[in-house]
Amino acid sequence: MSYENTCALLDGKDRAVVARCMYGYFDGKKEMYFEGSMDGTLALKPAGDGAFGFGKIFMPKGYTMTQAELGPEDHEIVYTTIKPIKQLKDFLLTLHD
Repeated sequence: MSYENTCALLDGKDRAVVARCMYGYFDGKKEMYFEGSMDGTLALKPAGDGAFGFGKIFMPKGYTMTQAELGPEDHEIVYTTIKPIKQLKDFLLTLHD
């Protein structure tokens, strides 16, 4: 399905969405999950080149453009809110203490 078709699925409907990412860790004994998410809306049409995947159709809450249209600083804020990389990194660092 194309991005255009995905956007069209919600024509005339509530366009509220949540971008969510989860990482899991399992070492055979310990199981951990790290989740990040951000509210937003599905764009009326794809726009921008500064992201991959759903970034062309995801408009983060508080912004009037898609994630792919954001400048580098705002893109990084949105990306690190959705992707729980820091949580995972901090956890992995505790394993080496």
